[in-house]
Amino acid sequence: AAHWKYKEKGSQKANADTDIQFSWMRKLAEMEKDVSSASEYVESVKLDLFSDQVFAFTPMGDVIDLPKDATPVDFAFRIHTDVGFRITGALVNGRICPLSTKLHNGDIVEIMTSKTPAPRLDWLNFVVTKLAQSKIKQWYKKNKREEHITIGHNMLEAEIGKAKFDEILKSQELKQIAEAMNYSCVDDLLAALGYGETTVNKITNRIKKSVDTDQPIISHSKTKKSKNDIVGLEGMLYYFAKCCTPVPGEPIIGVVTRSKGVSIHRVDCASLDNVPEERLIDIKWADKGLNKTYVASIRIDVQDKIGILKDVMIELTECNTNIAYANIKSNPAKKIGIIEMGIEVDNINRLKTVITKLQSIPEVISVKRIQGTSNTKTPNAPMPKKKK
Repeated sequence: AAHWKYKEKGSQKANADTDIQFSWMRKLAEMEKDVSSASEYVESVKLDLFSDQVFAFTPMGDVIDLPKDATPVDFAFRIHTDVGFRITGALVNGRICPLSTKLHNGDIVEIMTSKTPAPRLDWLNFVVTKLAQSKIKQWYKKNKREEHITIGHNMLEAEIGKAKFDEILKSQELKQIAEAMNYSCVDDLLAALGYGETTVNKITNRIKKSVDTDQPIISHSKTKKSKNDIVGLEGMLYYFAKCCTPVPGEPIIGVVTRSKGVSIHRVDCASLDNVPEERLIDIKWADKGLNKTYVASIRIDVQDKIGILKDVMIELTECNTNIAYANIKSNPAKKIGIIEMGIEVDNINRLKTVITKLQSIPEVISVKRIQGTSNTKTPNAPMPKKKK
């Protein structure tokens, strides 16, 4: 439905110069209601009132004053909060335009809305008014609480590890951290983390005991070796190599080490290039189901946008896939984010399914397996000879 009349209580047609001259006084009162602290209020005033302004019009001729670079979403929230929540599209000067379009003086803006509110977190990437930013965050905080608690839980657990997360949760340390950060309970803290009000770094900086960043990739009890894992190593000590993280269904080979038993690699692992032939052992996965998971390392290149980590977490949750560890960094110059993580899978087919699901996210650029050493082998390189 098109909102042709944008009338708030007490509003008038902007026929008089005084309407524009004193419009900023009404905005001061509006901003005071929508911010949570004095510092945020002052920042809103500086950004919204003392910057270059844009004056756009509704189809009925009402003037809406906005900061420079404002978009139709900012326009909609300035009209009414409910219009902002329900906006689905916009006509600027009679033409359909993206919601991220920057408005100019004299533009006539018609807002198209849906029957139900459906704001998007990615609007935060382009809205410029504090009013719009605040209302979008408030809506997600109120309406997606359980989802954001789950996302926040997964993000913090991925950062510090499941064992450490369970420890601080059981010892009430996480509750103390929540209270120190002005949240009434742990769920409020995790929800705030899930929708972006706070960050993982702010929480981990408050954790008393530092997490061992050099913990082995295969660190969960579910990945513990068993005599049923590998055929050909019965009664021998062995472990799975961190450089290539093999999973059931992939061809594997054993390498005899000097003191740690047999190291198990994928046959295409680059670290095998310099291994003497006499140290290689012919092995294979057990045929029967092992009913356990193994950690596979992947790298996800994404567009550097707000909410993308949440989308990745949701997709992994829908795939019923746990995260063993995660490392997140960004490249501001290229506007991309890089997520390196270990995910728990029971076989290569499950891993391929998860990768395909992640690749279906619009903001994901690529998903690929990674190794600790660069793989310089060609696809048709011969497999190493194995000791019989």
